Amino acid sequence: MIHPSEILRANSDQQTEFSAPINRNRKSIDCGLTAAPWLTEKLNLQRFATAKVFLTVFGLLGLLQGAMLSYFRGTSHIWTNHYYFSDRTMDWLIHLNDILAGVFAFIITHWGNKIHRPSWFGAIVMLQAVASITLVVPEVYERHVEYAGNRTDISNLCLRTTSLTQTELRESNWVALAALIIFQLFFAFATIVFYTLGITYLDDNIQKENSPIYLIVPLAAKIAGKQLGLYLSWIPTLFNSPNVFITAMWLVLSLVIMIFGFIVVLFPHSLPSTLIGKEVETLLNLANREANQSEEEEDDDDEETPKQKRFCATLLRLITNPILVINILAMVFMLTALINFEIHQNIFYQLRFFVNVGRDLSGYHDPFLAQIIMNIIKYPFVAVSLLATGLIVAKTQPSARFLASFNVAIYVAAALLYVSFVFSRCNDRIHSEFNDKLTIPFCSSHCICKGIPFTPICTTQENVTYFSPCHAGCNAVDTIRGIEIYGNCTCGADILQQQAGLTAVGGSCQKDNCDLYWAFAQIASVMASSILAASTVTNLMINIRCVAPEDKALALGFETTVLGIVPFIPGKLVYSTVAESMCIARGDDRCLFHSESFGLFFSITTVVLMIVSAILALAVVFLIGNMSLYGESTTNDDYDITMEDMEEIRRPGNTSTNTNANVRQNTNISQDGREEEATGLTTNRRNNDLDDDFLDSDFNQELEDNNQNRQVTNTNAEVHNESRRRKTTSEVLESDF
Repeated sequence: MIHPSEILRANSDQQTEFSAPINRNRKSIDCGLTAAPWLTEKLNLQRFATAKVFLTVFGLLGLLQGAMLSYFRGTSHIWTNHYYFSDRTMDWLIHLNDILAGVFAFIITHWGNKIHRPSWFGAIVMLQAVASITLVVPEVYERHVEYAGNRTDISNLCLRTTSLTQTELRESNWVALAALIIFQLFFAFATIVFYTLGITYLDDNIQKENSPIYLIVPLAAKIAGKQLGLYLSWIPTLFNSPNVFITAMWLVLSLVIMIFGFIVVLFPHSLPSTLIGKEVETLLNLANREANQSEEEEDDDDEETPKQKRFCATLLRLITNPILVINILAMVFMLTALINFEIHQNIFYQLRFFVNVGRDLSGYHDPFLAQIIMNIIKYPFVAVSLLATGLIVAKTQPSARFLASFNVAIYVAAALLYVSFVFSRCNDRIHSEFNDKLTIPFCSSHCICKGIPFTPICTTQENVTYFSPCHAGCNAVDTIRGIEIYGNCTCGADILQQQAGLTAVGGSCQKDNCDLYWAFAQIASVMASSILAASTVTNLMINIRCVAPEDKALALGFETTVLGIVPFIPGKLVYSTVAESMCIARGDDRCLFHSESFGLFFSITTVVLMIVSAILALAVVFLIGNMSLYGESTTNDDYDITMEDMEEIRRPGNTSTNTNANVRQNTNISQDGREEEATGLTTNRRNNDLDDDFLDSDFNQELEDNNQNRQVTNTNAEVHNESRRRKTTSEVLESDF
């Protein structure tokens, strides 16, 4: 690395003055509370302005945000019943933050990238924490009433009259709905700045060769946080508590997130190590007489070029970048398939494997095997896949074309795994289902079974699977060793046997076979999610390196916009519309069971979208060329410069001392210059003496005259250089870095 001491030497008389504008980035040194600098100095906050500290804070913040999101969605069945929302309203509410992130991503990233990124990032995170605390208010003032309208357990039995409670007639709590929408709005804002401003700020302040592992740590932490939030969401269900937001878990999460948001605000515009790199590059450009060019290329972040100020011009640059656009399109098709598969997977599992899935998204009531696969190992596998891929890419540093090819291989592998869903199903069938129509059997026509959810049972005499105990005409139930035994059933045998009373057990008649197929389907889903997590690393590297450095944040904002809108609005609408059209058993506000045609459409459409994604990823392979992914960074980890070191640099008398400390090598301009110039004079004299021994005596007098002239010239140059060094050293000492 070239130090400033090497470029401040004088070996030419052509330049009469050297002036380095060291204070051009003075606004970037704003660590701590700028409104209270005395407090910042007293607490010595400058020593924490390093990339590793920011990575730690960033990762912990991602862990907390992932936990909050998972807890919010895992308890959705509780607050939905509390506020009397329909299932359709709940489906849109739990994904509203993703949609809003897509709507506002580009504009928030555009403004955040123009001003102080850490301040914008931290302020929005604190607003998210405030919005989460406000959810306590409607829960306090909304009286909890036992929700008896949802017919479960004993209400699934054969009844001759309906039993409605006042809760079924209550209207939704619109105040609570408004509070939930506001919370989702600010959570969407926090998601945007986390991915766009946080990732790019970290990337700008680390060595590019280490960026794959550094950038993926916060994303992996957010996935791990979802696992933590999943466990926390089981607590209200475990203790049968109707409170979700008036709990220590929710309030502690909100307060800790607010604290971390405040910590993020304290970080400077640019970390000191990055700033020193900028100044060194400025000095190099000036020494090479490229000051004019460097001023055009190295403008301070606060003095943006007109292109950055023009919103439309920035957007035009991004949408005309073929690598970025095609790669994002490949991600769109893949995420549309994955997200909508996850949203509707309970419907698919219910249809193909005859499992009783309810509204509980936390998975607390899932069977033991499903608990292990989906609720215990899924998120850890995805997080480990992210970290392992980031580490491998950082260590091996494959080419851009290789990473693009790796994406194609991942997409193809995921599509092959999802092909198995087309053929996966257990060999069972519901009685009285004909031609994608579900009817009430004649033997239970006296029962009122409208609105009863799918709870399959198997009659012991006839070995036939019925839609529910009500459809089998059962009016009694008992639980023995965890197995539900239904009695007094009117269906399942001939008329003579019906008089003695028939029995049935919970679950389909092919329960063991169906559970096995269900486990295999869940394993395939976890494997696909894990390998697709690896593409997060490669796609992130491609998207931030195929654009200009000043457009990195906006490229991620553009990505968030497209990925937030397309999968959740047109994609979800298409899936939901087809699902509604293929409903064969409907409740009050939702479909209870779908036809077999929906399972076929669901699996084939998912595979087709993945194949299209792989084709688009293949196009990126041919377009990407030899794009640089791990370019030279102005940050050097060998010089672990902190804000505390910057204060030492500004103190008089320290520029010619502490030469053994690497952190101050860039400031030893005066001492290095004197030593090297003295060495140069001594070397010249020695060379001249050696030359005299080889020349004839006739030329000795002439050489002595030349030596005297050289000494006079060197003496003048030394005086001139001393004047220049004093001026430059004065600028270095008196300027604010």
